[in-house]
Amino acid sequence: MTSFFLLIPFLLIFLFVYATRKISFYFKFPSLIKSLGLLISLTISFGVFGFLFYNKELFPEEEVFECEKSDLDCHIWTNYQGEKFSYVFPKAKFEEEINNQSTNSKDVSLGKIYSDKLEGASKKSPEIRKWLLRYKEILRIKKTTNIRFILDLVVSHIQSLPYYFVHENKCDLINVSDPAAKKWHNNPRHRNSCIAEITYGVLSPEQFTYFQKGDCDSKTIFGYFVLKHLKSTFNIDETQLDIKVLYSKLYRHTVLGIYILNTNNVGNDFIKFKGKKYYAWEVTGRYPLGFLPSSINDMSHWEILNIKENEH
Repeated sequence: MTSFFLLIPFLLIFLFVYATRKISFYFKFPSLIKSLGLLISLTISFGVFGFLFYNKELFPEEEVFECEKSDLDCHIWTNYQGEKFSYVFPKAKFEEEINNQSTNSKDVSLGKIYSDKLEGASKKSPEIRKWLLRYKEILRIKKTTNIRFILDLVVSHIQSLPYYFVHENKCDLINVSDPAAKKWHNNPRHRNSCIAEITYGVLSPEQFTYFQKGDCDSKTIFGYFVLKHLKSTFNIDETQLDIKVLYSKLYRHTVLGIYILNTNNVGNDFIKFKGKKYYAWEVTGRYPLGFLPSSINDMSHWEILNIKENEH
């Protein structure tokens, strides 16, 4: 299909030159008519070629087109500007290491759980590293380190991945202990949307890169890890960008909390912490920065989650 579209400008040149040669004999200055015909045909053809070249629907980015043909570990997503991105990776090879022994998390704070999961995460891990390199490759191709573009790139990707409950126990036992999980699993479409036997019921960043799906905790902690790393990589200081995790005990939910200097097109769902506004960013659905679902957007029920700040 692409090859056909590339032939259109050359076909137009041929037809226009042929037509002007035929009609030039009826004019007083045939050579002038031929020259004008060639000039007009070139102008039109270059215009058509330019339109086709810059039309992303006719000429998708090579990385996206290649992903669609691949039988490897592949995913395509669209950012908030409508740009498509993708990755094509070899399948993860540590499946048997991924499931941890079930651990009772009732007496452990969520902040401690997040801290433990982040403490074990390393940007040198092969699975995490390939994702970080892909984000950086996209930024290099786009020739940008714009903060908002980085945020949109990472969060839109996480939002596009499937939502799965993550449990400490087996999926067939969860209905008796978790009301939210019971409601989810009772829906026939969701009964198999479960990742079982994970310590604390939260995926670490490395585990998330393997499953490429998760619930609010697992998606939020991965986004927190990646954005912290990219912030450090591009030397973005605290006056321009800061990343936290927001937690609501009432809503039993976590989201990213983003302080950003440029708040254009940002919603009004935020909490203040040490003089800064941290805007809520829902990662389990397609919600822009600062816009929470109406069912959970009473910000008086949200707080900053206390996470041990290590160099991730």
